[in-house]
Amino acid sequence: MNVEVCKNEISLGVPHTCKAYPVPGGKTIYKPEGLIQKYAKTMRVGVFSYLLDNDYNRDGGVMRARLKYPGCNQTVTTNSGNVVTLGQEWNPKTGIFYANPDATDASNTQVINSNASGGQIKNSGVVNYLNRFGENGYKSYDPAAELYYSAQRYLRNKGNYAAYSNISDDRQKDSFPVITDWDDPLKSSDQNSFIIYIGDTNVHADIDLPGSSLGTPRVPTDDQELNVSSLLSTVRAGWSNRIGSSNSPGYLAALAYWGNVVDIRSDKSGPQRVKSFMIDTVEGGWYTPPNCEMNPKTAELCNSFYLAARWGSFDDSNGSKTPDRKPEWSTDLQAI
Repeated sequence: MNVEVCKNEISLGVPHTCKAYPVPGGKTIYKPEGLIQKYAKTMRVGVFSYLLDNDYNRDGGVMRARLKYPGCNQTVTTNSGNVVTLGQEWNPKTGIFYANPDATDASNTQVINSNASGGQIKNSGVVNYLNRFGENGYKSYDPAAELYYSAQRYLRNKGNYAAYSNISDDRQKDSFPVITDWDDPLKSSDQNSFIIYIGDTNVHADIDLPGSSLGTPRVPTDDQELNVSSLLSTVRAGWSNRIGSSNSPGYLAALAYWGNVVDIRSDKSGPQRVKSFMIDTVEGGWYTPPNCEMNPKTAELCNSFYLAARWGSFDDSNGSKTPDRKPEWSTDLQAI
């Protein structure tokens, strides 16, 4: 289905989200632009996602595009000392997206078979990945908390965790970079950091995290700074039963809470924290309400995205380190 956008209606004019581009012949065409394009030169954006691997035991997430200004050409120096060029993601004269603006990260991605489909990566970029997500299908078993943890590791400058990014088949790359040589994303002590998580609440096996009481031997061994079990006890008032599809106690909310109240970068001056915002795609049309226990006497908040949004973004106005006042996390006191 094709949908016409940016149509110049006589009575309404062109929507404000459309930008004009002159074309030969004295004509003007309009193309829709979103927030990434609007703030392309003032706000850095990056992308993490799963590998396209349906193995239930595939942990974590991987970097697809490092933090960058999508509207500028720039360079970053990685933690190993390599200089990486990051390109402008669209032609400023036409609005047409470049297929491979971050060619260095694309060419540095591991290749299993150069002659196989998906061997050599020829696509890159923040917007390209978001626009083309799902073209090759979706990962079946999604460990949401482990994907979130991967992005949080980046902000913490912990470096890539190799077990998350190791591939055995080029198709697992999903036609986009798998970046393993990370850079330090914090450029100043007054930087504001955010994680916007897009997914569904039917998550699976997201238990292999530091401090997990349910984890397997695949729990990362290089991170002693947080304990998801103790954090979860605070967020869920002692509850630890499954609230996803399988093996998912809600560690996503525990990690979001930790990042919101703890200084995640002791090597930087001033407290460095990250606020989290959650977007539920409502898989299958079924929304998981916040209170979903069958027995109302033991009802608890059991939507992990709701918990992560609340505990991962509240403004601690009274120093309690908990979202104990609704104005700290909600502007709609009637509905939430």
